[in-house]
Amino acid sequence: MAWLCAKHPARSAGQPSMTSPTTRPSLAERAHVTGGASNAAIHRAATRLLDELTGFVDVLVDVGCGTAAFRAALGERCGRYIGADAVRHAGLDREVEMVTVDLDSGRVALPDACAAVVTSLETIEHVENPRALVRELLRLARPGGWILMTTPN
Repeated sequence: MAWLCAKHPARSAGQPSMTSPTTRPSLAERAHVTGGASNAAIHRAATRLLDELTGFVDVLVDVGCGTAAFRAALGERCGRYIGADAVRHAGLDREVEMVTVDLDSGRVALPDACAAVVTSLETIEHVENPRALVRELLRLARPGGWILMTTPN
């Protein structure tokens, strides 16, 4: 597993085979491969890191949220949790605020600089354009906010 944790600078404003574009599964098919599952050990490590960096977070956007298991791991550390993913997974609690997004071609339907913390746990390896994902995470983070990413690759 690799970690990337970066403080946002102040600013003014297995997977299906992808060998051929003709055999590429749909976005929903690709999203359902994992079932929105994630790893509790990664969540524990991420919450420990957030405790060290920020303590309480008023707004956290979790890009690639899956079933939002990270929300439960956050406990009382977060005032407002917003999930973003390609589909609303079957295991996602109805009470979770969530926006759907195709991270390969679209933007998360949230305003610029809307979150104190933006997370993307075990997601970057699923997108075609990792640089575009990182740019989107940067867009969502407030100046002085934090971006936390992990990948198993």
